[in-house]
Amino acid sequence: MISKLYNIWKMFSGNLWFLPVVISLTYLGLTFGVYFAERGVLSEYDFTKFLYNGGVEDAKRVTIALLASMITMATLSISITIVALTLAASQLGPRLIRTFMRDSKTQQFIGVFFGAVIACFALSIILYDAQDDFKLPSLTISFVFTLCFINLFALLGFVNHLGKSCIADEMIKKVSENLMASINRLTHEKGDKEKTPHKKWLASYDRNTTSITSSKNGYIQYIDRNELLNLATDNNTHIKVLLGAGDHVVKHQVVAKISKTNFKDSDLLSDINNAFVIGESRTSTQDIEYSLHHLVEIAIRALSPGINDSYTALSVIDHVTNALAFLLSRELPEPIDYDDKKTPRVMVKSTSEIDMVRNAYEQIRHSGRMMPVILNRLIASVETLMPMCRYDRHVEALQSVSDEIEQDIKSGSLNALEKKEISARCAALKKDLEALKL
Repeated sequence: MISKLYNIWKMFSGNLWFLPVVISLTYLGLTFGVYFAERGVLSEYDFTKFLYNGGVEDAKRVTIALLASMITMATLSISITIVALTLAASQLGPRLIRTFMRDSKTQQFIGVFFGAVIACFALSIILYDAQDDFKLPSLTISFVFTLCFINLFALLGFVNHLGKSCIADEMIKKVSENLMASINRLTHEKGDKEKTPHKKWLASYDRNTTSITSSKNGYIQYIDRNELLNLATDNNTHIKVLLGAGDHVVKHQVVAKISKTNFKDSDLLSDINNAFVIGESRTSTQDIEYSLHHLVEIAIRALSPGINDSYTALSVIDHVTNALAFLLSRELPEPIDYDDKKTPRVMVKSTSEIDMVRNAYEQIRHSGRMMPVILNRLIASVETLMPMCRYDRHVEALQSVSDEIEQDIKSGSLNALEKKEISARCAALKKDLEALKL
């Protein structure tokens, strides 16, 4: 349930309008709150001695002028944001636009600008029918004027923030932080989870089954494993999920199988189908590789002939190394869920460390196979991860990377000196990896 709510939260917070709407409504409430407080509990105090003490007509004119100015500033902020999005999409990849829009600081700045517009609009409503004998709300007027004054400095901060956001290293850092957060949330520390008795997923569970098909097209964003476990336990059956979070499905594609032949309980089949949340795009709710793919895309685009920015790719490799080192120190969720009697009930397709390592290195290695600096950094990355291997599967994942680098060296167009140097490092790396498995 928590993951499902988290998925909904990520979908809403990923929109550029979400936080600005919240801040604008807050400004609206604050403006009217200050006004009613001034007219009520604070009515005994005369604020004109310390705050705004002009006339009603002057207040109206200044408020209208500020409203027009704040609208212009809000429009300018949107224009600057569009320019920044265009630069980010062209240099770092269009998929990073979602990461850019999800940035809380960008949303906060835009919210401040639009909030000032709402505050000025609310003040103009308050002053609309005011006459000369109207008791001027000096505190409310001063409050709104202060918000507009703060916006001048907020605009400078907004331009500075967007300028930093367009730097490749800043975007790489932000995506890397999202990846580390996903690994931390979707994995657990070694030994902090109670081990279930090892039982095999019996082959009999996969025979005489009824297929569960997808109700629509899209990407699997979330699988409610607790709900599937409860359904399988209550109906004394076994459910095998064929796809995982992040996989694409088409309507009527088989996504799971239940170990009962010709099952006719339509309510149960519908409940199983409802345990899958399918959307138009991938999310990081349960997809641990979501941010990893974004990092890899930055490196691939940087290594393209049109950009040829090896330093950006090297930075990506360094951050990927950090993420994989953190991953190897933790435990991925087990693919099988058990009931209270330790009977395997649900089996879900899950990502392994081998998949993560291969997906992290494969496309970068392929794009930089003609560049010695990239190959050397990849070998250095594997050397860094090597002491952190705790299982044979970790070593096997790194061995697959070294084997592919060796093949690239043999089939590439490196000169003799470069080929000799990298081949020697690769051979030493393979020897060290073999020793780890003994």
